[in-house]
This record gives sequence, structure tokens and C-alpha cells, in this order.
Amino acid sequence: MPNEMSALLMRNTLDSLRADEPRCSFCGRNPLVGEILHVLESGKRVCPLCVARVAAREGEPVSSERVRSCERRLAVVQQRRAA
Repeated sequence: MPNEMSALLMRNTLDSLRADEPRCSFCGRNPLVGEILHVLESGKRVCPLCVARVAAREGEPVSSERVRSCERRLAVVQQRRAA
């Protein structure tokens, strides 16, 4: 049973890394729900961690968009109880 559960969780995790989900064009990170992605003049979307480093090369942010929970699957993580 534990091996089946871990395989199921791994499959769900890999399925959640779809190409249509929002991600940073610079570092490739999937932003958290509620986090803001900045759209640069070049059209690339970058996370708040990368915007300062990339703005000089790719142009200033022209807009920002908040990551919503309906755009990504929410993960459910099973926690083990202490014996």
C-alpha cells in the first residue's frame, strides 16, 4: 500500500507540471497560488524573484498577473502521524 500511494503521488505531481501552467520564463519556477507574475516588454512572464535581474535585458514590466488557484491543480499531501 505505501508503494502504491507514493507512486500515485508521484504521478499526480508530474501531471501537475503541465506546459500550460504559469511559470517563470527565466528560472522555470512554478509560482505559488496568489503570487504575482510580471509580464515584460518582451512578452516573457517572470516571477518576483527574477524581475529585477531580467528587467535590464528583457525590458521593464508592462503588466502583472496574479496566479489563481483554478489555474493549477492543488496538491494534497499525506502526513504521517508520529507513533
